[in-house]
Amino acid sequence: MDDERKPGGVTAHYTTPGYLDRSRWLGFHQQFTLLRDTGAREILEIGPGTGVVSAALRACGLRVVTVDIDPGTRPDVVADVRRLAGAFPAASFDAVAAFEVLEHLAFDDAALALEQMAAVTRSHAVVSVPYSGMTWHLAVRMFTLNKDHPLNLGLRLPAFWRRRPMCDEHQWEPGLRDRPLADFRRLLARRFEIEREELLSDTLSQVFFVLQRRQDRPA
Repeated sequence: MDDERKPGGVTAHYTTPGYLDRSRWLGFHQQFTLLRDTGAREILEIGPGTGVVSAALRACGLRVVTVDIDPGTRPDVVADVRRLAGAFPAASFDAVAAFEVLEHLAFDDAALALEQMAAVTRSHAVVSVPYSGMTWHLAVRMFTLNKDHPLNLGLRLPAFWRRRPMCDEHQWEPGLRDRPLADFRRLLARRFEIEREELLSDTLSQVFFVLQRRQDRPA
């Protein structure tokens, strides 16, 4: 993404009925749950979007700071994710979150953004990206061991027949022919240990990672 490129009409986009569909709300729940389960008390959310997740976390008594390059999302701090270290001191937060953000950057810039996230977190990062493909899915709700993680059976077939993302705003997506999910895992592993990986509980169309910053490297 060029430095001058800033999306327009962001607030309106995030509040349209088509955007706030059922899978979006399930995604909000998954984002909230994964962040809460890290035990973080101070959180930086990159790209707050509608503000639903940050509001829910604040309602639980957590300190949440939001940051975005676009002032239209009304972030607490306007800054570029590729330059977080210029906006915040090192190790400022217990956790840093970037949900559906990194795919809007060139892949090399996503690597830079992850470096910056590692610089400002003391411990965790939680990220999600779209997972391009087709889903065969069966949800079993007769019983569940964990109400936040219902038993779901499904298979996500990567879109190996496509080279370009379906969304014009995305620079890349895991699952495409030239961008397997393994590439993104390797990118994460440069600065983080992957503690947990899971797909969006309903459609399997997003992949979430809970990450621990590598302590053998300086922040």
